Amino acid sequence: MKKAFNQWILPNSWDFIAGCKEARKAGFQGIEINVSLQEGPISLDKPLTAMEELANKIKNTGLEIASILPVGVFPNIAADSSAATIDTAVERLEKLLDLTEIFGTDAILMVPGGIHENEVRYDHAYYNASKVLKEMARVAEEKEVVLAVENVWNKFLVSPLDMSRFVDEIASPSVKCYFDVGNILAYGWPDDWIEILGDRIYRVHLKDWKGSVGNINGFCNLLEGDVNWPKVRESFHKIGYKGWFTAELSNYRHYPEVLLGETVLAMDKIING
Repeated sequence: MKKAFNQWILPNSWDFIAGCKEARKAGFQGIEINVSLQEGPISLDKPLTAMEELANKIKNTGLEIASILPVGVFPNIAADSSAATIDTAVERLEKLLDLTEIFGTDAILMVPGGIHENEVRYDHAYYNASKVLKEMARVAEEKEVVLAVENVWNKFLVSPLDMSRFVDEIASPSVKCYFDVGNILAYGWPDDWIEILGDRIYRVHLKDWKGSVGNINGFCNLLEGDVNWPKVRESFHKIGYKGWFTAELSNYRHYPEVLLGETVLAMDKIING
């Protein structure tokens, strides 16, 4: 089990590569990179030569690329499965697949759209997202890359039975699950989800959440919230998960390097007890 971090833990004011070096020094082995359409150090509009240069710089810090998190890249595939939506999703996926090759990873986090403003009925959302993802999976299979569907606060796929059925019905080796431990606390229990999803889980996000806050401000650092980490560890052992654990946390305003060290210590306890 390897420890990674999402790049959001690095302040924007930091030099990106300097931040990677700090994270490696703290004990991380990998990074989940965020890819946008046009902004940030990694985006779909940047020349591939520039991305190759950046990938080499990250590699030279000693970090591996655990996965890619697309930020605002895909349309809401649960709301619409038209030919235009499929074309847009596939076109952008093809660009992301170029980046998986450059950065050396086989996993792209996939948000399966959502029912954010009651704009689509649940069963219609299920049909739409499944239809679009089947088309995307055909493209991903050619590169042997997994689209890892994450449980997010989108009022969609809100039970482990729904998520399992959704992935199984797409029936592609390129569609699995990205399980987020902290996200699930708003409407379920992590150990239930882990043991029901089983070997469908391909990547894991670690974060904690305080139910007493009850909204997005309830997300907190590892071991500070309501996650029963010993039960979570036991469930991961039961299913034999051996993949990446990626901490998805916001950075500290002051002395952000402190959070890197604290997070590695917390992850070591979560993994090893």
